[in-house]
Amino acid sequence: MTTKRKTTETTEQPKTNNMMLDLALKSGDMETVKKILFYDKFQKFQNECPQIVKTEKVITAHGEYYYAPLDEIRKQIHPLLNKYRLTYRWDFSETNGDIVCTCIITDSETGYEISSTMRSSKDATMENDVQAVGSATTYLQRYTLVSVLGLTSVDMDDDGRSSAPLKTKNTAEVSEIPLPKKKKIQLNDENLFGEENDKKS
Repeated sequence: MTTKRKTTETTEQPKTNNMMLDLALKSGDMETVKKILFYDKFQKFQNECPQIVKTEKVITAHGEYYYAPLDEIRKQIHPLLNKYRLTYRWDFSETNGDIVCTCIITDSETGYEISSTMRSSKDATMENDVQAVGSATTYLQRYTLVSVLGLTSVDMDDDGRSSAPLKTKNTAEVSEIPLPKKKKIQLNDENLFGEENDKKS
């Protein structure tokens, strides 16, 4: 089932964008032109993007929950990303033993980019270091993609992180790469995906 967001269309926003675009073009401010064109299509993407549907069920000693794995999220958003010629990629680094992941959204027509960065410790539940890195990497890829695109989900919980010993530092930030100023937001599992469902004891 696909659930689409309810949106209210107005004529004021397009008029404002067109005026700003005209002013930017007349002044030769190409960076602002790219930004306006990017956010125009980005707004359309968000308006048309369906809510992400949970497809995976996990049962633990603390109860059961559903979540949307990375592959399912990518499957659900790819058609619209292609429609508006938006691409994404991840960059990774390591800081003080933590894995740092940045998801970058690029407008292939203008080259304008925005990004979301999060950091996490390695998954202590894994048997070896390779598995620990892989688990944390997938987790960060999913959350940064959701964060930077502003995705919402249908009845999504916090994907069981509350019952796992893996510690995630709330250092997510969303930024516009070409501009010096960055917009920072603090995120955690609950405000990304909503409150957890009641779990079985």
